[in-house]
Amino acid sequence: MRAFNFRATDPERHQHAVQYIMLPDFDWPRLRKEFPEEFENPSELEDFYVRTAEFPAGFMTQYTPSMILGETARTDELTGLMNRLSLRLDLGVLRARIARHGQRHALLLADVDHFKAINDLYGHVAGDRVLQAVASTLSGSTRPEDGLYRYGGEEFALLVPLTSTSSALDIAERIRRAVEELASPNPANPPHGRLTISVGAVTIGKRELALDDEVWFRRADEALYQAKVAGRNRIMVWQPTSNSVPVASPKRALAGPRPG
Repeated sequence: MRAFNFRATDPERHQHAVQYIMLPDFDWPRLRKEFPEEFENPSELEDFYVRTAEFPAGFMTQYTPSMILGETARTDELTGLMNRLSLRLDLGVLRARIARHGQRHALLLADVDHFKAINDLYGHVAGDRVLQAVASTLSGSTRPEDGLYRYGGEEFALLVPLTSTSSALDIAERIRRAVEELASPNPANPPHGRLTISVGAVTIGKRELALDDEVWFRRADEALYQAKVAGRNRIMVWQPTSNSVPVASPKRALAGPRPG
């Protein structure tokens, strides 16, 4: 779910291409013909062109050129993972795919347990190394078709397609176990004494397309809160219950601040 890599040595040509791409009726084959040397890999353009057929009408006009073009703007500098701009763009593609093919997906939010205490005890340089280690571990535990993002701070987001033999719980458990098996000591994380993550998950299908992205994240965040309250280093999958936070409520309004 990545955008293609665009590279132009001439600023004027680059600006021309950017302006052309942002037109609501732009033509991808014509773009490739006019700017053949600007693309690092022509097959990436072909792939992106094919996938634009899955976008909702007018989808491309919602985004700035920096969000569509260039890996730098779409990559988190510290971890090398895709960032929130990538996540925002990929959510639009995900909605179109669910609408067209009906395949269920899962949204996961993973948070490093007691990360603030790591920074307080060992300093921010050590904290950065922890985030890099977690990012590398999550990356090694996901599939090529999964989307992995640094969501912010010590929090990571995953967008994963589900199959008849996989569930949100299965995928969340795989990444939770991978981080735990690093066996990285963390005295600031009792009673586990090692680096761990907590995960909140929500399943998304055609029925959830009527909901805003913010509702999806609120549900995953509610599940993550419950995982923290239950003792950390565990997984919670959001389920509709009478005690769930109402859709219209502010984030964590009933639950209060999420534990670290």
